[in-house]
Amino acid sequence: MAFPYGWLGPSRFDPSIGVLLLFVGAETYGVRIRGRNLNSLLDEGFCLYDRGILRHRVTFVREMSKDESRNAADRDCVVERIEIEPLPADQVIQFLRLGA
Repeated sequence: MAFPYGWLGPSRFDPSIGVLLLFVGAETYGVRIRGRNLNSLLDEGFCLYDRGILRHRVTFVREMSKDESRNAADRDCVVERIEIEPLPADQVIQFLRLGA
């Protein structure tokens, strides 16, 4: 799936659950990005969440394969899983608070 930045609503980063994004358009979707170093500053002065997604500089995000993840350096930003779910209006706040 692909979502335009114009639909990006509230989001947050929590190291224990990942990056939580809310996309609001014709429908509302919750997106959770799980992995490691998702908000760590890399050598290039970039990080996925703060300097990437929040500044609208990320063109796409993809999951790494198990081999890619295993072979990545300790400091690399690694996206292990992307979960996308349609959210009814009564679950939006819960999604952003709890990551549920």
